[in-house]
Amino acid sequence: RRRLFWAVAAVLAWMAVFWHFFGRKADAPYFEQRSLALLYHESVDSGFEPYYDCHEPERFASTFQQRQGRPLRLAEMPDGTRMLGLSYPGGFTRNTTAILCEVDQQPVIVFVDRLTDDNRRLSSCKEAGLHIFRQELNGLVLYEVSPWPNRRVLDFLQLADVQGRPLP
Repeated sequence: RRRLFWAVAAVLAWMAVFWHFFGRKADAPYFEQRSLALLYHESVDSGFEPYYDCHEPERFASTFQQRQGRPLRLAEMPDGTRMLGLSYPGGFTRNTTAILCEVDQQPVIVFVDRLTDDNRRLSSCKEAGLHIFRQELNGLVLYEVSPWPNRRVLDFLQLADVQGRPLP
């Protein structure tokens, strides 16, 4: 009887240890949605540097495939407009991807995330001199944040295959 008691106690102790280390889900780090205008200003104020250059079409497409579930491509842009690279400043979710661009020497950011994660409150902007344009694209939502009064980058973002080639 005593042996049975200690055997059950040992099994319960091992179960508790196993559950403590392997049975619980890890808590996700805290994430707070942030205004796109605020993220734009923070990026500009900190030097407007991308997390990484991403000029290879297949790498660009695969980044969006992995983070948003849809590959994108950036079509050739006109003179005076260039993509600097990608950053991950947050926004709607941890996976919001920002495309940092320069248009006629002014900073422009396009924030991309899944349409299901869209939160229009984050895109409201009452600041003079800053404009936000919204576009839906096959399950994605794209927001261009810009000092320009019209869209300057959104029209160059297209759906792609995983190699970064345009879809027919």
